[in-house]
Amino acid sequence: MLVLAPAAAAQPERDRELSEAEETALARDLFEQGVRFTRRSDWAAAADRFARALELRDTPQIRHNLAESLYNQGRMVEASEHVEVVTRAEDVPDAVRRSAADLRQRLSAALARLTIRVRGDRGDAHVTLDDREMPDAVLGVETPVDPGHHVVRLLGASGEELDRAEVDVDRGGRADATLVASRPIAAPPGATPPTAPGPARADEGDGAPWWLWAGLVVLVAGAGVGAFLLVGGDEQPTQGDFMPGVIEVH
Repeated sequence: MLVLAPAAAAQPERDRELSEAEETALARDLFEQGVRFTRRSDWAAAADRFARALELRDTPQIRHNLAESLYNQGRMVEASEHVEVVTRAEDVPDAVRRSAADLRQRLSAALARLTIRVRGDRGDAHVTLDDREMPDAVLGVETPVDPGHHVVRLLGASGEELDRAEVDVDRGGRADATLVASRPIAAPPGATPPTAPGPARADEGDGAPWWLWAGLVVLVAGAGVGAFLLVGGDEQPTQGDFMPGVIEVH
């Protein structure tokens, strides 16, 4: 025990969590940084600071300022979600509630609407909007989107692109994007796929079939016998032109 005691004492202390007062102080500093950025109309930097402050302390003031910064960047959908939280919360200062109500009206007028449709049997394919997968529940109905350029894609199970549509939507405007699911045509049931031709047999060449040559041999032989009977006598008949030569079957 005496040997192990110094080693145990030498171990570093575990990191303690921030106290509530320390978190509040950090959140206040981030909030003030965000306010300074808003005065310079640096809305991206302001939104970043307000989002960081919100992680430490969730207050209506921080959410409202974050929503205002997002609105000025054209990120209407995200801003509207924060405004809804503020307007539905209790114990919100009157000044913040009035400002949030005004921002809500501006967002309602600025939000764009996009209707995504898919024609054909898409099977296990899925739809993405600006590289974000969209649930089936939003297909065929108007969906709130930020104004601007949007890319809608239909992706197969392996991630291959089956179809795409690119649309531009104005502030408060509406647009449609239609995708077509093209699937391979299946062979009819019971159909036999074509087979490759095999090697030609001896009797399938370009020449005459063997049975035609055999019939010709019999015909010529019969003609020779008839001529011999007609000549008669003891003399040997001339057979040269009557005897068939050797016929090679190809």
